Amino acid sequence: MNIIRFSHYYRKFNSFNLAHPFKLLYVFRVDSKDMSNCFKYYDTLIADEGGFYYLPSGRLLVLLFEQDFKLITTIRAWTEEKERYYYSNIGNEFNFVVKERSSM
Repeated sequence: MNIIRFSHYYRKFNSFNLAHPFKLLYVFRVDSKDMSNCFKYYDTLIADEGGFYYLPSGRLLVLLFEQDFKLITTIRAWTEEKERYYYSNIGNEFNFVVKERSSM
């Protein structure tokens, strides 16, 4: 099974079951300057800490996943190798592995 690792628990995870796999539907190559602030907010808001994950400038990949007909994205740093890997896995399932949540 493919794995996507997350260094934080993000607010966007709240309506998903992280114990079940996600299907990769599509891969978008984007430039950080072309992404809306509201999309960056949605994708990077850290639930427990209230901060945001830092996004590098330049080329990025937006991965679109589905679980039980609900959509979720994750933004990843771009490399040619990562782009080939994710494109070759469109239609395949991934487990989301999240670093342990901080205690509140």
